[in-house]
Amino acid sequence: MGLKNDFYRDDDYFAALVDTSPDIITIVDSDMNIQFANRTVRRLLGLDPATLVGNRITNYVHSDDAPILIEALTRLLSGGAAKTTILRVAHSEGSFRWLECHGTLVIDAQGQRMLVIHSSDITDHHEGEAALELANWKLNVLGSATRHDVLNSLTGLFGYLELAQSKTSDEIILRYIQKARAASEVVRKQMEFTKLYQEIGSKSPDWINIEDSIRKTLGSLSRKDVNINIEVEKIEVYADPMIERVFYNLMENSLRHGERVKMITVTNEQNEKGMKLVFQDDGKGVNTEEKDLIFKRGYGKNTGYGLYLTVEVLGITGLSIIENGQPGKGARFEIMIPTGKYRRPGV
Repeated sequence: MGLKNDFYRDDDYFAALVDTSPDIITIVDSDMNIQFANRTVRRLLGLDPATLVGNRITNYVHSDDAPILIEALTRLLSGGAAKTTILRVAHSEGSFRWLECHGTLVIDAQGQRMLVIHSSDITDHHEGEAALELANWKLNVLGSATRHDVLNSLTGLFGYLELAQSKTSDEIILRYIQKARAASEVVRKQMEFTKLYQEIGSKSPDWINIEDSIRKTLGSLSRKDVNINIEVEKIEVYADPMIERVFYNLMENSLRHGERVKMITVTNEQNEKGMKLVFQDDGKGVNTEEKDLIFKRGYGKNTGYGLYLTVEVLGITGLSIIENGQPGKGARFEIMIPTGKYRRPGV
């Protein structure tokens, strides 16, 4: 059963539709004066909609955010692209609420330019994010201070162990000293890992050019006896900025553990699930029973953290990694990039 067109044009129908909206809806003229505000403004801001009409919309916005709003409305009135704007709007009680605003340009029957603005209250979400950022900042400060103190203590410990070693020729004592030095070295490596791990997620993910990012890592890895061949398309991947560390870890892993590596090749392949970024070398490869273990924290002959860190960094934006090379013929690491997490610039 359909509704008559006259019903759609009924003022009561549209009033009910607008006033039951969970968002504040305002109509602003070309002078940025409010011409209409729905009843939601009373619920969210404690303001009488009728008192807003005729007043400049910036009168209700925090003074620091008013220029942002003016720039956004000016752009819309001139036919520019719509853009989400987040700003603080005054509540009748004297506080401010965070609103996420979306505007649409409308030309009325008289040819006048008007803006219809939908504003959602995101105060709880915004304040939650701010509290989380503060908590992370405090944890980072504590972590950095603790790491600094531990590393300083380890420096002293290594010095005393060196001094103790020089003062004895007893084989048993020398063996204990060597074990103490090895244990201290493990602690040092763990402290260095915490610094890297702390940086994961500290910056927002972004679109990162794969080829540029890989080439940035070559300066600290290049060896005259190993050719590194990069054959990737011009693609960008949505990832944590620490993905450069991922590329470094994969190539450093080949150089350190491949033993006879002469060639490292980086390519990309399209498949039904998205894109694969492949790092392959011609070294000794990874034993079948170790293919899953190498991604576990603490497993390996060096620090045992490089590939574990790689998994954590990739996982932030839904990327994953496997090793499926043939033992004896070289390692092959495949980074899985789902559809929607990569793009070709300009396409």
